[in-house]
Amino acid sequence: MSKLDAKERASGSHQGQAPAPPGLDTNAILKYQWKQLNHITTDAIATLLKKVTDKEWVLAQCVISISDDHDTIRVLLEHGLQLTETVMDDIIARCELGPQTKIDWIRAAAAGEPLSQRSSQALLAAQLSGHEILACKYRWYLLKYLNRLATHHELTIAEKEARAKEEAKVARIQKPKSSHDPFDPLKIEQEPEPVSNLPLITGTYHSFRDMDLAGQACVFAEAGFVEGIRILFTRHNRETWPWRMAIVGRIPETCPTESYQDLLPQINPSTRLEKEWALDNPWRDMDWAEVAELRTLVFGSPDHEMYSYMEQLALTIEERRAAHGGDEAAVLDMATIQKEAEELLPSPEDFPAPNERLSHWYTNRALAIDRDAGQMIEARRLIQWGTNHHIPHLETISEDLEILCKILYEIKPESRTPESRAFWSSTVLELSLQQFSQMDPMEVVKLCLATTDRSTIVQDIRQLVLPYLTVIIPRRWQRHDQAFAPGLGLPPGLDPNNPMSYLYAYLLSQSPEHLSWVGAVVEASKPVFEFEERILSNDMDLAWLTLSCMYGCRRVDEWKVMSDMIVCLPMFDQTEDVDEAVDKVRRAELRKGIFLPGGGDFIQPTANDRPRIPQQIDPINMYPAFVKYAPTPGLMQHALDTLEQHLTAAETLARYDLPVPLSWFLENSDSEASQKQMITKMARLASGGPEKMGERFESEDEWMLLLEDLIRLRGGEHGGGVLGLASEQDIYREYLAGVLSCGKFGLAKAILFPHGLLPPLRLATAEKLVIDSSNEMYNNATSGNRHQGLMKMAYECLQVLPETTNIRREMDLIEATHFMTSTYNLTAPNTNTTILPLQIRSTENKLSLVRRLIMTKENAYRDHAAMLELAIKLTGSAQKKSAKQHVEIQVVGTLIEAALQEKNYVFAMQQSERLIDLLRITGALDLSPDGSPRMRRLAKSSSSLNVTDPLTSPSLQNKRPPSSVLAAPRSTSQQWNGQPEPVKPWELFLRVGSESAGRDYSKRLCAIGFALASCPADKIESVLEIWRSLEMESVHAPVPEADPRRGVAGFMSTMMDRTGSTASTHSNHLASGHGHGHGQGHGAMDRGGQGPLAEIIGRSRSPALDPRRENTMGSEYSQEGGRRRDKLKSLVGSIWNAS
Repeated sequence: MSKLDAKERASGSHQGQAPAPPGLDTNAILKYQWKQLNHITTDAIATLLKKVTDKEWVLAQCVISISDDHDTIRVLLEHGLQLTETVMDDIIARCELGPQTKIDWIRAAAAGEPLSQRSSQALLAAQLSGHEILACKYRWYLLKYLNRLATHHELTIAEKEARAKEEAKVARIQKPKSSHDPFDPLKIEQEPEPVSNLPLITGTYHSFRDMDLAGQACVFAEAGFVEGIRILFTRHNRETWPWRMAIVGRIPETCPTESYQDLLPQINPSTRLEKEWALDNPWRDMDWAEVAELRTLVFGSPDHEMYSYMEQLALTIEERRAAHGGDEAAVLDMATIQKEAEELLPSPEDFPAPNERLSHWYTNRALAIDRDAGQMIEARRLIQWGTNHHIPHLETISEDLEILCKILYEIKPESRTPESRAFWSSTVLELSLQQFSQMDPMEVVKLCLATTDRSTIVQDIRQLVLPYLTVIIPRRWQRHDQAFAPGLGLPPGLDPNNPMSYLYAYLLSQSPEHLSWVGAVVEASKPVFEFEERILSNDMDLAWLTLSCMYGCRRVDEWKVMSDMIVCLPMFDQTEDVDEAVDKVRRAELRKGIFLPGGGDFIQPTANDRPRIPQQIDPINMYPAFVKYAPTPGLMQHALDTLEQHLTAAETLARYDLPVPLSWFLENSDSEASQKQMITKMARLASGGPEKMGERFESEDEWMLLLEDLIRLRGGEHGGGVLGLASEQDIYREYLAGVLSCGKFGLAKAILFPHGLLPPLRLATAEKLVIDSSNEMYNNATSGNRHQGLMKMAYECLQVLPETTNIRREMDLIEATHFMTSTYNLTAPNTNTTILPLQIRSTENKLSLVRRLIMTKENAYRDHAAMLELAIKLTGSAQKKSAKQHVEIQVVGTLIEAALQEKNYVFAMQQSERLIDLLRITGALDLSPDGSPRMRRLAKSSSSLNVTDPLTSPSLQNKRPPSSVLAAPRSTSQQWNGQPEPVKPWELFLRVGSESAGRDYSKRLCAIGFALASCPADKIESVLEIWRSLEMESVHAPVPEADPRRGVAGFMSTMMDRTGSTASTHSNHLASGHGHGHGQGHGAMDRGGQGPLAEIIGRSRSPALDPRRENTMGSEYSQEGGRRRDKLKSLVGSIWNAS
């Protein structure tokens, strides 16, 4: 061998051409030369391999030798096959299997069927020699490689053609680049490498011949090389078909379905089983060496090739397991490893596969196309292909794809509103088939109409919703699809067995804010249309839906839409009479089902006369309520008539800017208080209200139209309208209140006193109405001037009716307010602003205002007549004598305080006389018959005087008014902004008597005498001390000079007047024997000796004394008086002489 080797290296001649050296084996030389070949050629096969007589060595070389030339490999493989042609005959002959076994063997190989049982047992029982087993193995591999060679050649041609087409397609799409590109002058940017220069996916024959064809088909699928899959299915169907679903599932989801639709699983409609690959066309028929029994005998198993692939797979998994961290990590991550193994070679599928498995595959493939590629159309084509080829259970996903494709491709978002376009981009385009398939019908309907509006809702319903509800949903219910059970997702109360209930629910949910959408649907459902043309073809459903949507609408500007909807409704036959009592009960049940509080339970009002609290309404709850309320055509027509009546009333209210939803009429149909409240609103606010003085009404005709509308809403004289619970008196009363509040007094008078007709209101009601309207204006007035503004209107309002006592009282109040605010500008308490009329009315003790006016306004007390008139008008006491006298007493007391504050003692004394007269007239003082106060018995003691309070006398408890009058300040420094302190009458008399300057001691003593008669018991001693002090002052006062005009007579008259007013302690004893009483005389202070102190000094000449003692008392008084006059004359004479 070394010599031969050296010779070959030296000569460099062609292998096999040199003669063999003597003494060497020819086979050895040929084998050596064969092994030294760099490239196998057909000539080398003919000159070297075919001359080798070592058959097993030649077969081995035929199996292991490789070349890039397919023709050379084919010649080599065919040569090996020729060497094994006689192996079968040798086995039959040696094992004595017989000719029948040979025939059966050849037949089974040609037909691709198993051997007969006898032949199979005979063959499996044969004992093959080692050479025979080796020869059979070589033949099996030679056949396999020959088939792989042909397949590789076909795949290479197909891939090159596919790449050429792809390059041509890309070239058509791409714009040719200019050779003078200004943006790339240096030609830095390189052209992309052509596809034809890339390595082939098929690879080389050397790698392909032992490759797992199922795995290679998966590689072809992932690369989109569909033709390669088709070739493998055709030429090697037995090796690839069990993995058909995994292979086709690896095709990119972006590939058009039509490009691989022949590879998709199909079902034979006649057998209802999966179809086999129709194009199965192997390169040749099965050889005898490929019979399963022989492979079992030779390789130990008919699937020995698969075991080999599994061994390779196990090695690959082991490598990946090591990459994951070894055995321990592999245990922890078996899920990942199993996933990787599945990716390498999925589990084979049975043939025929179960129909459920095929359905599941199609569904998963469609979901993957939508999820990974976003190509809904391709997913739909895939499902359509499977449906057309009898794949079962694809109806649901096919229907989902049909609706979803319509939503995606038939709706034009550019024609919708900006909000709809935004929703389209953010929601609809992002919606996956998986998400859509999990939606219930209610959600699907909402999605179909998610971008709709008034102009497109009819079109969207026809294109999207109706096919879904009228075709798809019934089909699913017929299939008893558990995922789409009847009523799934439907709000309670709607018919679950009617697919159109989902559309009803959507329209009901949109009606509160988008009633025009419902109006468009109702208009497209007119009974005049053909049944197939109507969206809502059931008349009762249409009426129920319209009632619920109109009453459930919260907007108050959709009257035109509502009117159009009513016109589109069908007319039902009035086959039954509706009893009002029964209908009232039914209306109550209707309200109970409609008006729901937050918790969902109906709250029954506690009283019918109380207005109901508005509750949240839901049109979806209204629908079943109306179904129950109007279940028959007759009752439905009654409900529609009521609806039309409510709509007319709502339009009337809206015309006066008082819009209410239609549900208001249902809610308040039995609420008298709410209906009266609405009448009040119409009467007061329809014209613009008193704030705008009714400026919305340009003439009295509009006012009269308002009255007609009010009466019409009531239902005329007999009622029955939407405001029928209110009486005509209520309407006229509220209407006239509105007329008066806007200053239309002439119109009000014309309505109250119609010519030739009875007045609409009773006089007492009209009087109260006028007074209330005047009071409202008075309270809202910002000025007390009755000649302008609201105060003027308030005064004129009272003149609408003839003057009555109550009206006169209100007029007096207005006049008094005018006097206080305009004449004297009386300010509000604690402010510098003029007091408001409302503040005057809200003052509980209005005499406090008069008191504050007198005490704070300079010289106001001098206008005593005006102050007294002001007080009487302000308190409304002009018509009540006792109340008037009480007011006069308090006002005169205030005048006295103001005069004393200003040190006007003369005026104070005059008003004191007036106060005494008033007290005497009213019986507030206990006077003797001559007008002087009766004195209480006094019992002297060493420490105090025990006094019996005259206020506790039974004779005075029911006659004397309260002893306190308006509070008065005790000094000029006290302010008059707060509540004044109470001042007693006796305090006033005491102050007048003690503070008055001058020499009029008789009047001063008289005033203190009245104070002494009416003061509390604990004050008698102090008051008496003051009286005694004043008495002594009067006695010792210097005698005034004689008046030259009067002479001695004048002087004596003065002294006699002074002496007549003196007193002695003897008067106490005289007074102690008399009881209480009062006189009715006037001017007690003007009668000198008969004043209030007459009883105290014992000189009273009362004409009411006991007749039996009258003469005796008169003579005693005469004698005592004579002695004192004589004594006084002598005293005066001595003084005169001395002077």
